[in-house]
Parts: sequence; C-alpha cells; structure tokens
Amino acid sequence: MNLDSKTPISVEEKIREGIRTMPERSVPQGFTARVMAELAPKRPSPMTRLRLWLTEPRSVTITPARVIPVLAVAMVVLMIGLWSMDAPTPGVTHPSSVVRFVLNDADHAAQSVAVIGSFNDWHPKDSTMRYDPEAGAWVLETRLPPGDHEYVFLVDGRQLVADPRAQVSRDDGFGNTNSIVFVDGDHEQML
Repeated sequence: MNLDSKTPISVEEKIREGIRTMPERSVPQGFTARVMAELAPKRPSPMTRLRLWLTEPRSVTITPARVIPVLAVAMVVLMIGLWSMDAPTPGVTHPSSVVRFVLNDADHAAQSVAVIGSFNDWHPKDSTMRYDPEAGAWVLETRLPPGDHEYVFLVDGRQLVADPRAQVSRDDGFGNTNSIVFVDGDHEQML
C-alpha cells in the first residue's frame, strides 16, 4: 500500500497496516509460568473428590486369591449376625399368651397325647396333655410367643392327628396336615 497516494484508505486497511508495522516486544520474564500456573487444575474439595470416587466407573479384577478371603469374612460376619439374632437378650422378656389345646376323646381311646409343633421344635417333651374325664378330652395349657404356630397332636407316640377344631391348616409337604394357631400377645386365635 502506498501511503503517498491520494486514494482514500479504509479503517480496516489502516488497522492492518498499523499491526504490520508495529515493533515486536519481548515477553516479560516468567510470563509463561504465571499463565500456566493459573491454568493448572485446582485440587477439588474432599466432598467433590468423594462424589467423583463414588460416581466414576471402575474396573474390577476378580481372582480366587482375592475372592476367597472376602467370602470367608462375609460368611463369618453373617454367621455371627444370625447367631446373635437367635440368642435371647438378657433381661428382655417377650410377651406370651396362654394357649389351650383340646383334643376330644370321649371314649378315652388314646393312652397318651402330646402337642408337637413349631413352638417346641416338634418334640413331645414338656407338651404332654392330661386327660380330663369330665370334658372327655385331652387338654394342655401352655404359653406361646406371638406369631403363627403350626402344630399337630401326637397320639400314643406314633399317630399324627390334626386339630379338628382348627379352621386354618397347612400341608407340611410330607403328606400330613398341620393345624395353625395365631397368637397376638394377648390371647390365641384359632381361625
């Protein structure tokens, strides 16, 4: 471009010419380091790091040497947890209700009758019924915790008899029928 010519120069051309003819200056000492320090990533807060750690996908390598100890520890913790759930808590009593079991036997044909069920692990010990000649029936009154309890009468130590008065029963999966009594903490309910 010729500055001596009389042709009008546009503003854009003046700016371009000014930039081209401008003297070049050197960069101040440490300028690059200061700029890069400002661009360096800042350390995220602990909460941000935790969120990122929880949400970022991770690769997991499974080997028997790592899995077996983890499974062993998990089994021990599970067994301790189950054992502590079954263990009675000292000083804590659970409400129980008196439940009356009755099996009619007007002819006194049976020699012995016991109530076996989920509440006594299906063992006749301590669940032997007494014969009441006035009622013509075998009778047992015992305390049961709240819940539903399956039971049958064990007649003469060998014959299982479902309670004919129980309105709810369940097949035990072995060809027998178990009667069910519901205890709500205040009394039993034979439904």
